[in-house]
Parts: sequence; structure tokens; C-alpha cells
Amino acid sequence: MKYFIRPDSLSVEGGIEIFRGIYAKEVYTDDKTMVIYVYLTNDVPMHSHPHLQMGFVIKGRAKFHIGGEERVVGSGDYYIIPSGVKHGVDLIDGDLAVIDIFIPPREDYKEKFSKIRH
Repeated sequence: MKYFIRPDSLSVEGGIEIFRGIYAKEVYTDDKTMVIYVYLTNDVPMHSHPHLQMGFVIKGRAKFHIGGEERVVGSGDYYIIPSGVKHGVDLIDGDLAVIDIFIPPREDYKEKFSKIRH
């Protein structure tokens, strides 16, 4: 396990595609929490899920749509998406890199990550 992670060392090599043009790599998962690095080359369509999602932007700028609110976020900004709240992302200046935390872990992502580990 890594205890310290440098943002410039993150990549999606060996990761999964979670939406078209949106790639993820598992950073840490236990029975309560999932932390993933996500690299977006495409917008994220509006959707919702039963997980609390929070994260922060490492690189890039995008317009986040969360629960009827819109905000342009960039490097260093944080966001919180409560369970069941519709949200999506529109890229502004090219690609976007974020760290996302899901509570509880997303079983669909866990399944995809387990396939590439074996």
C-alpha cells in the first residue's frame, strides 16, 4: 500500500474506462471507502448513484453540475456530491484530472478493477 502519493506520479495506465473517454485507476479500497484517480477526456453525462462522492481537482478546469447548481472548478478545488443527487461535468480547457472518493465503495468499479488485477 502507498501512504503518500504524488499527483505527478498518477496515471490511468492499467486502469479502466468508466464512461466513454473517462478513465480511472484504483488508489485505495477497503470495505467502507474507495479512492480513485480519474482522468477525463470527455464530459460526464448527468447521472446519480447511491454513494456519497467527494473529490478534488488536480489538473484542468470544468463546469460541474451538482443538484441544480453549476460551478466552474479548477486545480485545488473540492466538491461533494451527496447520495442520490444528479450530477455531471462539462470540460472547459481540455482534459481534467481528479481524485474521487466514494463511500461506500462502488461495487461496479470494484468488479472492473478486480478483472484487471487477475
